Amino acid sequence: MLVVLVVLIFYCVCYNPSIFFNSIIDTLYIWLMKVFPSLFTFYLISSLLINFKILDKLSFFFKPIKKILRLKFQTNEAFNLFILSMFSGNPSTVLFINQNQDYITSFDELTLLKCASFVSPIFIISFFSFDLKLAYILIFSHFFSNIIYCMFLTKNNKYLINKSNVKENDSFTNISNFLNSIKECMNILLMIASMMCLCNIIKYSITTLLNAIGLKSNLCKIFLSFFEISTGLNDLISLNLNKLPFVLLSSFLLGFGGLCIHLQVKNVINSNLKFSSFFFARLIHGIISTLITFIILIL
Repeated sequence: MLVVLVVLIFYCVCYNPSIFFNSIIDTLYIWLMKVFPSLFTFYLISSLLINFKILDKLSFFFKPIKKILRLKFQTNEAFNLFILSMFSGNPSTVLFINQNQDYITSFDELTLLKCASFVSPIFIISFFSFDLKLAYILIFSHFFSNIIYCMFLTKNNKYLINKSNVKENDSFTNISNFLNSIKECMNILLMIASMMCLCNIIKYSITTLLNAIGLKSNLCKIFLSFFEISTGLNDLISLNLNKLPFVLLSSFLLGFGGLCIHLQVKNVINSNLKFSSFFFARLIHGIISTLITFIILIL
């Protein structure tokens, strides 16, 4: 299978190199304009909150939220990471899990991997700016489905473990950790760009093959949209589908994340966690999110 794929990619490069390389440029343009700004901004904010322990100082503010949502993590640090993941998204969330594994339990690590996978609201709005009402519906479905899943996973927890018996870092150490986080962020952003290009090269090559054998149906295009979330949403928008299937497919794609995000997480996940747990959790998230979206549209 891999040999066939390599031959197909090589054929696409040789057959029409200008179109092939333009597809990569288009992918990098989407990365620069829609992925980089939101991911870098929220990673920066999250790093500041974590490394300078600002979230711990604001714990009184988040306590009511924890009670209302009934999220029973085993450590306070895990709940803080869950809140941050709402803004930073993956693979940043997995990085934060790796960086804080000394402060959270293995149960919390797995729970966060499964249900702390959010797409930035700014990212969603940037794609659905033509219909802000629709954008807000997708944001609500996306966030609420993760919260429901988290409530289910943590419902039997009845105790809190304190793993924060670590000496408080001084200001110099905090600044050093923050700068290291920014360096990691740049590496992650470059990795994301590379994975986006990889997935879209595969997608372009398969599209070329399908066109050559006369398969140009919307069903094929919908299947290919699940390779990469950014270009996938663009593809769904360009298909001009009826509103209901378009919105439901978009909701599932936002929950599932696409092949590209799965490869990114696979690259940064630590050895204590299984990638299969993330994959199946994303399927569940996509299904729940789609059902919530469907109910809202009907009502």
